[in-house]
Amino acid sequence: MRSKGFNAKDLEFHLAEFEDHDPIVEEPVDVAEEDDVEADQKEMAWLHKELADLREQLAILHSDTDGSPTAKANARPWLPIAASAAAMFVLGRVVQRLRLRSAGAPSRFR
Repeated sequence: MRSKGFNAKDLEFHLAEFEDHDPIVEEPVDVAEEDDVEADQKEMAWLHKELADLREQLAILHSDTDGSPTAKANARPWLPIAASAAAMFVLGRVVQRLRLRSAGAPSRFR
């Protein structure tokens, strides 16, 4: 992909595409479209109100989750890792002791 300049063939191809299309013809505005403008303005006002309501709900959700357990857990992400490491250390020691005891035992299958 080129970052600077134009490829002459690509430019000619794109210009040919634009020449092939019919020019856009503007149509005169009639009274029915003015009614559509009013309806569009009402819809935009409703959408702005809806957006404000959604933002208010989002702010409430953000304020509610500040004291949640997940928010507190995210404040100490190292805690689950440390607990897992400690559990693996203890489990490793238990397995080592079991292995040492079984190594000294006589083998029946020799």
